[in-house]
Amino acid sequence: MDVKPVAMDWEMNRLVGKIAQEKNISYQDMVSGAGHDAQVFGSFCPACLPFIPRKGGHQPFT
Repeated sequence: MDVKPVAMDWEMNRLVGKIAQEKNISYQDMVSGAGHDAQVFGSFCPACLPFIPRKGGHQPFT
């Protein structure tokens, strides 16, 4: 995939963090080099890419 990196939407990230806090779910902000649909969408609309912890690694929530 030849798509330039894009910043995810800060407001959407803030809302995901707020929901995690309200649900007493631990979270952390992180930089990801993963190429996902959010990378493409993020070039023309607000997007974020929460990762859900799971045994053995992470699973992107898209």
